[in-house]
Amino acid sequence: MAEKRSSYKYAVIVAGVLCGILLSSLVYSAVTYQSMLEDKDLQIADYVSQISELQTSLNGNISELLILTNQISLKDSHISDLQTALDGNMSALSSLNSQIQELRSNISSLSSQLVDLQNQISSKNSQIGTLQTALDGNISEISKLNNQIGTLNSNLSRLNSQVSDLQNQLSTKNYQIRLFPSVLISNLTTVLIAQKSTVWVDNQTINLPVGSSINYTFSASYLGYITVQFQAKDYSSVSTSVLMDFEGQTLGQGASVDVSGTAYMPIFPSSNIRIIIQSLTTEVNKTVTIIYHY
Repeated sequence: MAEKRSSYKYAVIVAGVLCGILLSSLVYSAVTYQSMLEDKDLQIADYVSQISELQTSLNGNISELLILTNQISLKDSHISDLQTALDGNMSALSSLNSQIQELRSNISSLSSQLVDLQNQISSKNSQIGTLQTALDGNISEISKLNNQIGTLNSNLSRLNSQVSDLQNQLSTKNYQIRLFPSVLISNLTTVLIAQKSTVWVDNQTINLPVGSSINYTFSASYLGYITVQFQAKDYSSVSTSVLMDFEGQTLGQGASVDVSGTAYMPIFPSSNIRIIIQSLTTEVNKTVTIIYHY
């Protein structure tokens, strides 16, 4: 019985000790858990603050996401429009490529034609050069011929004028020929009965080397004749000639005198009468007297 009591006490003490230990452990655990709970509350408050900040950030991101979503939608619409335009451009590009190929083919054909035409042009240029040279020669020849034609026309005009003058002179001569018998009779009568005379050269001494001559020039207003009288100082012979302009012609008369003598030659009215005395084979040393009778 006693043992039971002591065992019970012991058991109670042990249980008490155990309960104390357990209680201490519980208290420590409670204190620990209380401390941990306080830490957790702080962490929760911190998490709640972070969650609030994240929520605010999330709300901002959501708003930005909505904006970006709208922008993306607009970009998708723009992309769709661009794709449509691109598809149209690709179709147009394909058509343009076909046109380019066709144009390249045409260009190739035209290039071939161009080369052929350039060859033809080169050939034509060569022909043109040859023809131009010939043309220049012809132009030069034509110019020469034109000059010759001009000269010939001038000569023809001059000859026509001369022919006209000669025809007029011929008409005058024909008229004079018709009147010649009566005029001749009248003039011969006048000459034969000439009453007047003029001494042109009076007993002038002349000395002429072989082949040389002396000239006298006078004018006469009337029909008549001249006498050229020589007085010999030697045995030389002389030639005497008269040239005169009458009605557009030059009339001439000549005579020879050996030692001494007189030469008779007719004179027509003229402003230019030239009397020429010339030595023949020897030196001349004579005196000469020339008298105009009218």
